[in-house]
Amino acid sequence: MNNIIKKVVTMLGLTVLLFSTISFANATNVTTEIDAANNLSSIWVIVDQSSNPEAYNLDVSITRREMLKVMINLSLIKVWDTCTGKFADLSESDWWCKYAETALARGFIAPNSLFRPDDNVSKIEALKMILQARDISKNNSLVDWRAWYVDAAMTIGILSNSFTDYNTVWVRGWIFLVWVNAINATPDYKVSCVDETEGTPVITSISTNSGTVDTKIVIRGCNFSGFEWDKNVWIENDQGIKWIIYSETWSTSNLINITLKSQLCQSDTSYSGLACDSWLTLIPWDYKIYVNPWWKQSNIIDFTVNDSDKIWLTESQARVIAEQSCIGTWETIWTGYYNTNSKTWWFDANLDPIIDGCNPACVVSENTKTAEINYRCTWLVVPEMSYQDVMDYVNQNITEIMTSYSTIVPTNDKWFADWYGFISYNYVYVDYEDGHNLYRALLNCNKINDIISCDPLAVFETQTGIWVVVQWEDTQKDNSIVYQYAVDYEWKR
Repeated sequence: MNNIIKKVVTMLGLTVLLFSTISFANATNVTTEIDAANNLSSIWVIVDQSSNPEAYNLDVSITRREMLKVMINLSLIKVWDTCTGKFADLSESDWWCKYAETALARGFIAPNSLFRPDDNVSKIEALKMILQARDISKNNSLVDWRAWYVDAAMTIGILSNSFTDYNTVWVRGWIFLVWVNAINATPDYKVSCVDETEGTPVITSISTNSGTVDTKIVIRGCNFSGFEWDKNVWIENDQGIKWIIYSETWSTSNLINITLKSQLCQSDTSYSGLACDSWLTLIPWDYKIYVNPWWKQSNIIDFTVNDSDKIWLTESQARVIAEQSCIGTWETIWTGYYNTNSKTWWFDANLDPIIDGCNPACVVSENTKTAEINYRCTWLVVPEMSYQDVMDYVNQNITEIMTSYSTIVPTNDKWFADWYGFISYNYVYVDYEDGHNLYRALLNCNKINDIISCDPLAVFETQTGIWVVVQWEDTQKDNSIVYQYAVDYEWKR
């Protein structure tokens, strides 16, 4: 199945998915209208009715307003928000009016006094729209303008037979057949991505089409910014249930960074300032991903959430276990973070009495759903790893550590670690650079079965001389540095 699929347009019970992919490789040559319908349904252009072909309604006509909206959405044109009365038979209250006037401005329809929205589409009208939507050049050398489009369609194989009954009503069966031919005739067709104020969003690429929970995804395109510059993504299952994924802080109108979470907010509203009333668990399944700023949905991308062989334990569920097992009446725990290697939730804890030299945490196991206190005392226990162990590991693996999670990439494909500030053996701030740009990362490092691993918790960059978090969260900002290592450099937090 193609990766990038466009808006859902429902008309007369026919749900059509329009495409913005570079090529339609899954469209195959067909000879009958039923074959064409089945082929389009196999790549999600229309709803699959292969078990009951009569439901395709191959002999049913399509009105001008229906065909026009399909073509406009196919072209990803920004639809005008107002109607100025260019057609006498369309009022400002008719929501079709803005589509008609947008089409008029783009040359999809002629400047007549009447739009005739309920008239059936003729062969030549629909063929012209398809060629325009696929950016296919017409033959201007012929006398009759209608022959321009027929000749162009014949030349590149969209039509198998020429016709001169230009005003004959176009029916769905013929639409399906010609549409498949148009897809196959223009394999290199590309949809332009034009930045516009409140313009139609377009997804041009996605970093991956599958992954487990905690997978980081980069989506590129244009017009992603919505209300108050929110840049959010929806993931929807086959039952029409939508979850919202809030983008990370350094996303832009052309690039969105998201992380799949096991618990997502079920929401139709994009405003990130609203509290979530319903949380749902994201389970392994086939989904669709899209953006929808300003109530304008982008093209749709297929995405599969794979099974990560983990027990699904959310932060809120782990917090309940931590509060019941680790703290008393006057004690508190803070925001948790998840260790992907040990499959545990860690909650920094404020315990009574306070023990000097210790930084206690309540650790909740996702597998056993039990909790225990890890005091993390530098003077009570022999550490499993030393500061030097951590620095040696990070020095050798900083590129893999950061590029596996962060979308900030080094100029020459390699990062170098320079300076360290330790909160404990497990938490360390690392300054790293590529010879051009300097960043800082907060790492959580652990040693399991004699193997050290480090996960980034936050990424920083300098802004006007101050280190500022640009990805994730600084969970150790309130804790003191206990050990520093820097060569010819005064390490500052």
